[in-house]
Amino acid sequence: MALPRNVVFDLYARLALKEGVDTVANTVKVTMGPKGRNVVYKPSLGGPQITNDGVTVARDIKLENTFIHTGAAIVYEACMQTNTVAGDGTTTAAVLTQAMFNGAFKTIAAGANPMIIRRGMAPALVAAEELVRAQAVKVGSRQEIAWIAGLSAHDAYVGELIAEVFERQGAEGAITVDEGRGLHPEVRYVDGMTVQRGFLSSHFATSEQLTEAVLDDCDVLVTDRKLTSLSDFLPFLEAYVGESPKKRLLVIGKEVGGDVLSTIITNHQRGVLKAICIKGPVFGERQRWMLEDLAIFTGGTLVGEETGQPWREVPLSVLGTAKRARATRDETYVIGGGGDPAAINERVEYIWLQQGRAKNNFDREKFQERANNLRGSLAEILVGAPTKVERAEMQHRIEDAISATRAGLEEGVVPGGGSALARAAAQLRIPAGLPRDELVGWQVVRDALCVPAEVIASNAGYDGAVVVDELQTRSGREGFNALTGQFEDLIAAGVMDPLKVTRSALRNAGSAAIMLITSEAVVGDVGSYARWVDYYQPRVAKKYGFVVEESSRRAASAAK
Repeated sequence: MALPRNVVFDLYARLALKEGVDTVANTVKVTMGPKGRNVVYKPSLGGPQITNDGVTVARDIKLENTFIHTGAAIVYEACMQTNTVAGDGTTTAAVLTQAMFNGAFKTIAAGANPMIIRRGMAPALVAAEELVRAQAVKVGSRQEIAWIAGLSAHDAYVGELIAEVFERQGAEGAITVDEGRGLHPEVRYVDGMTVQRGFLSSHFATSEQLTEAVLDDCDVLVTDRKLTSLSDFLPFLEAYVGESPKKRLLVIGKEVGGDVLSTIITNHQRGVLKAICIKGPVFGERQRWMLEDLAIFTGGTLVGEETGQPWREVPLSVLGTAKRARATRDETYVIGGGGDPAAINERVEYIWLQQGRAKNNFDREKFQERANNLRGSLAEILVGAPTKVERAEMQHRIEDAISATRAGLEEGVVPGGGSALARAAAQLRIPAGLPRDELVGWQVVRDALCVPAEVIASNAGYDGAVVVDELQTRSGREGFNALTGQFEDLIAAGVMDPLKVTRSALRNAGSAAIMLITSEAVVGDVGSYARWVDYYQPRVAKKYGFVVEESSRRAASAAK
């Protein structure tokens, strides 16, 4: 039975959203910049953690009142989407969302139409993104990679470490981050294959954040069959559980779903076996080839559709092995496959032969990718630190730094420290003759573009408003280096942000802010409604300069 719901409207709906937005953004923004601080949080499982990763902080903020939490959740969504696309820039996304929403808030409270404001914000965001894009420069040297990674991780040593890995593995090389046993991060290169598919259910996840699943010393089943019918597959699964000493199984199938997936998940949760299920990469004939590659790499046999052999007759000897399988939501690494080196080399030679016979560049590239993947190495960055808390915090930073580096190599970089956004604000040309509320939309975006630079400068102990004023008089690649307190050529000084990160943060923040300002009602549970009306609403209204009478308070929050 669904819980009873109630609704808050108008100003009071936006006040609730604002309280949620400000709670998340004000918490996240303390981490921003080279002199930003950390945030301590307590996940639902395990002990306290420390991080300066924006999306991690935003995800862990759970507010008791559902009306207020709705605003927090929308900011988190902007952070999460930025992290998914670019792998970094989540704090910038939160700060920009807050700045744009707050910029429009009082104007709307005074009578401006949010739908017309939206009409101004949408083209302003497009224009601002193009102005940021125009500042980008291409990078590729080892020193530039070290600068990008080091700036993202706030650690020059980590920057050099990642530069070493990228120099060896290439921009698209397979890199994983895992816990180490030492006192400092180090790199280990191991034999491994990468599959561009992630785990099929977060129930397989072994990390506290439910973003990663790991199996050590596991068996590997590779098949080009659809695993959806439990009656067909159950005899093989029962034989595995009954006879395997490991009871750790990576399943890679053409499709894994239905009762088969739910049964494996149930047994995984009960501890009958440990498992990860993933769908085979790509489609069609290429999928079959890559599944054959995986079977050879792990020393197993591909269970093919064409044999027609029922699962009850398939022997466990078809299973391959791996020293480790590590899956995220997007990709899977199979490390230390048990395949015969001679068979692997023979397979690689065959792939190269096929590559030489390919009739177009696309096919040639795909054959080359397969050969490199089958014989390629996997770089493992092992994160060591004196304590578990420090190790987890550093792991977040290194993962963000790898993503930022890839983004920088993909689209180039712009001057860092919020300078690219502030310069876009100075260059933004607002069209003449706009209606008042549409003009407000342009102004909201323009003013918000300056906020990241202001926050970074403030966190470093400088007057953010003064820094922003000076920034807008500078030209070229000049900007404010919050680490040294100097205005200088930021690209030459190694203070740069990946274009992909900056524009993704701006785009997702703009989308979230528009959703927030055009919301006229918020739905929540009855308990939160009573708590909002009697406790939060008068306090939040007073906090933001609104005086609310008792009678009008309840009337405005009542269902219309």
